[in-house]
Amino acid sequence: MALSTVARLQYDHTPGVAITVDVPIDGEQYTLSLQPHSVRAPGYQLLIQDETGAIVPVEPGPERTLRGEIVDQPGSFVAASSNEDGLYARILMNDGNEYWIEPVRGLVPGYDAEDHVIYHTDDVYPHGGSCAADQMGHVDPVSKDSAGSGSGIGTRGSLCTAELACDADFEYYQAHGSSVTNVESQINSIINSMNVQYEGEVGITHLVTAIVVRTSSNDPYTSSDPGTLLNQFTNEWNSNQGSIQRDVAELFTGRNMNGGVIGIAWLSAVCTSSGYNVVESDFNGNFSCKTDLSAHELGHNWGADHCSCTSNTMNPFITCANTFHPSFTIPEIIAFRDSRSCLDCGPLGDVVYVVMSIKQGTVLSGDLPELAASDDQYWIAQSEFLLNNQGNPRQRVNSVLVMESPTLSPSAINARVELAADLQGTKTRFKMRNYTNGTWVVVDGPFTTETVDTLHQFSITNNAASFVNFNSRMRLRILTNELSDTQFNLSIDEMTVTVN
Repeated sequence: MALSTVARLQYDHTPGVAITVDVPIDGEQYTLSLQPHSVRAPGYQLLIQDETGAIVPVEPGPERTLRGEIVDQPGSFVAASSNEDGLYARILMNDGNEYWIEPVRGLVPGYDAEDHVIYHTDDVYPHGGSCAADQMGHVDPVSKDSAGSGSGIGTRGSLCTAELACDADFEYYQAHGSSVTNVESQINSIINSMNVQYEGEVGITHLVTAIVVRTSSNDPYTSSDPGTLLNQFTNEWNSNQGSIQRDVAELFTGRNMNGGVIGIAWLSAVCTSSGYNVVESDFNGNFSCKTDLSAHELGHNWGADHCSCTSNTMNPFITCANTFHPSFTIPEIIAFRDSRSCLDCGPLGDVVYVVMSIKQGTVLSGDLPELAASDDQYWIAQSEFLLNNQGNPRQRVNSVLVMESPTLSPSAINARVELAADLQGTKTRFKMRNYTNGTWVVVDGPFTTETVDTLHQFSITNNAASFVNFNSRMRLRILTNELSDTQFNLSIDEMTVTVN
């Protein structure tokens, strides 16, 4: 880094809570206001491969990813993670400048845990590591001209959600202190910050369905040749990881790949059996370069070729730019995105920034009649921070429940849901995914959801089979109206969905 500031940052390190942190940037003091934000898909799994070679589930760590803004700076945006080793953040100022924060101790010895480096995106030294994707052909190519140019919302006018599975080899596990928790937090942090680029520029967000951490040297990855390693990853997942839901998968390797290569991917491969890429994520230890490398290799999976564009992500040599070229890359990715039928896409204005995951828990106290019992089971959907069309901060629940149908051809789908909100004025709407035409269909609402349990019911009898996909999944989206910037919870109790 050519220019940077080292500062001691004080903030609440408790996972899953809103935080504020004062940050010095270019001689000025700014306050970041950050709220919890999930990059985990419903049913998220953390898995390890042990000494026997078996893949076993372990309890996921707490969610540490955050989103927010700079206080008193409308139009600013921050993606951050409060990890065990410190704060990682990507800061977009409303004047277009971009800054990054990461702990110093992982980069330079002798610093304390509170010490962080703050730097401008232009102050990162180019590393020169290259991508070998040019060696791979396009798996499922589409026309490069079908999306127009420079439009992040594409022809669908939508935000599309892709399911991303991640793998971390034994060398990556060792590089992160031989700690499963550290690996999980680092990958979640990278995807959270990388998603800012995809959401804002090409209308895509990635939700992590699973992370596999190889805690034994007895893993399936034995080569440092980029092409061979990509093939090993592809074969391993196609042969042995078929139960993990995904549209695309990324291997985080701690190996030094041959020939100065730091990444490789199959091209135009999302939603195919070749939807894989490999990243040597720690190639220079810099957080902004890690996010750019993942964006680059996933960009190939999304149909993007290399371009001679040193200020952009898809340059063949990684420059840590974290932005796509508006006329070369963005049309390529949007055209490919709009050719995929496996994605969850919805019109802007109905689908907000990102789909939330749902958490399960037990209420121990409170005023809600049915939720007050200590043994009552419920689901909590926590509201997400977003900026509305006027650039004002708002909170909204936007959650997807994924369910297994016992039949591919139901004649009817019936649902009964009890909801309660802890903020007055909450209105709720239900949508279900129609897999025939790729849309989200309003099935009922908007309802006013009270601060006590409120019963909502709906039925689908017309073409009910179109709401079940080829692997028996149904998806129910629960949305609320945009409310003030106060975070709130939606409690989901006594939910039943039946098919006839």
